[in-house]
Amino acid sequence: MFLLLLLIVTASILILLVWLRPRADVKAPQSERPERTVPALSASSGFRLLSPESLDDAPPLQGRAREVLDAASLHIAGLRSVASRLADREVAAKVQELCAVSESIAAKIRRNPDSLPLVQRHYDYYLPTAADLMDRYDRLVHSKVYTKDMEFQVKRIENLLPALRSHFDKYMGKLLRHELIDLEVEVNTLEEVMRSERVSG
Repeated sequence: MFLLLLLIVTASILILLVWLRPRADVKAPQSERPERTVPALSASSGFRLLSPESLDDAPPLQGRAREVLDAASLHIAGLRSVASRLADREVAAKVQELCAVSESIAAKIRRNPDSLPLVQRHYDYYLPTAADLMDRYDRLVHSKVYTKDMEFQVKRIENLLPALRSHFDKYMGKLLRHELIDLEVEVNTLEEVMRSERVSG
């Protein structure tokens, strides 16, 4: 009798354990599932993240480069127009230098649109900002009313021009270094091909 009772208790415990064991095929509730996270991109990087869907619809680089250069041409034309109206020829010459560097950058992008990302910051910020500042400068120096505060801002903009030129030159330098790297790769490849042909020949 005691053994029968013991068997019944043991069987009951085993059935209970099997019933309480978590089932592998049961999915966790939505709230308990770990969420996939995407690392955040720093806003200072200057790049815009694209979703997979937008990448499919993105225009080819040649089209983007053409759009960027068309907008740049308008900014450069605005800078040249301001320079032509300035009585201060030293300031006008500095503005013309900005235009010349920007046109040199644009010429390299036309030849090699793939290098556009190297100078995207120039086109997104520095060139349009320079055009906007010089347009405001032009209105200030030709204003019929000229206050001390206006003169202060005029001087600030004039003092910024050498730094702006330095930034323009920096982006031109990026393109030149990129060209040199491409040239080095091409020369190295040519040397390797000729070396291999001498050995095999």
